[in-house]
Amino acid sequence: MRKGEARPIAKRYGLPSTKVSKAVLRHLATGQVPSLHDFEPVHRAALVRLCDRYQQILADLCVPPRPRNLPYYQIIKEMYPNFNVVDHPGQPQVESYFCGFKPNLLSYLLKLVPQHKIATTAKVSRMIDENVPLEVLDRCMDTLAHEGAYSLNVAEMRRFARWIGRGLRGESLTLISPVCPDYSYTGGESRQFRFTFERLNDGVGLAASRLLQSLPALRQLLVDELHLPIERHDIYLGDFEAFSAENCARLKITQQEFLKCLDGSRRCIDALSQGMAVAGLFTDLCGGEAGWHATYADLKRQLEAGEFGNVSERLGVTQIADARRPLYQRWYPEKSAQLGFLESLVVAQGLEYATMGLLIERSVRNPLVLAADHHQMAPFYTLAADIPVIYLDRNYE
Repeated sequence: MRKGEARPIAKRYGLPSTKVSKAVLRHLATGQVPSLHDFEPVHRAALVRLCDRYQQILADLCVPPRPRNLPYYQIIKEMYPNFNVVDHPGQPQVESYFCGFKPNLLSYLLKLVPQHKIATTAKVSRMIDENVPLEVLDRCMDTLAHEGAYSLNVAEMRRFARWIGRGLRGESLTLISPVCPDYSYTGGESRQFRFTFERLNDGVGLAASRLLQSLPALRQLLVDELHLPIERHDIYLGDFEAFSAENCARLKITQQEFLKCLDGSRRCIDALSQGMAVAGLFTDLCGGEAGWHATYADLKRQLEAGEFGNVSERLGVTQIADARRPLYQRWYPEKSAQLGFLESLVVAQGLEYATMGLLIERSVRNPLVLAADHHQMAPFYTLAADIPVIYLDRNYE
């Protein structure tokens, strides 16, 4: 956050300037209470107590404090148990934020920063208006990071916070995980596996397999620790990919054979999920193929009419195409070199993601999308829907 943005917040809460903070801390470190005429009576008394506490900590240490501000960190930690200081070579780094910025130490020492409004990241600290305890969001972000989830931007964080808030208020929640079919793969170069798209198998598939790796830890957090009322978790296979005659021809199978493979994958996912989730076909949400085509066509019409703005520029279609180029070259080897083909493919696939997002929003109560395919497609889920999306990193390319 820029200083210009932080200044009005500091003024609203009566936080001292950094210059004042440094001057006061220097005085206290020498055992002298600074001039008190600039402080409110309650703060004058606090400064006297701080001076005494600082000297007591110095006496307990028996040696000069290293780092210099160590006594202050200890005092603040006594006041704010969730105050976070991270060890860095040479100098600890404060990693506690308030409304998106780091207050100076004197703001904490005078207890001017509300306890319930601090968090370990700037983005989480901005979520106070979502009426979710920030320590809950901090805990969620820690677990998601540990499980390899991609970082959320502010808008994504707000959607996630609102979803958590609904659950804390007792509303039923739903997890939805769209996963790709079990396309053939081999050993990867930059990642563990690499799609070849030579055939379609009837096993779990790479995306669902990655999802199931993290599902126990995520359920431990959401259900066992936070006691969120998650009604169900549906893992939906992308059966709409069977509706493409070109896709079936490349795999040398019929649409019926494609769907039969998906039925085998559904059974495998059900067996491995051990009751944590239930697998199905995505177009179960819209009554099958006809419902899918109708929703997709409507979104395509809106896109072409400019109702979503300049999607290519807004969502970075060229950058997505470059990132997915190796995969697209294996999927469409005969077309990938054509000028503009990759960008048009991103938009076409992006519309599939937008269709999924809209159908999820229409059909599911309080959904959270938990996905494990290419995270750069995440913005398309919210092109026409306002739903939270969490992406796990991939072990495949």
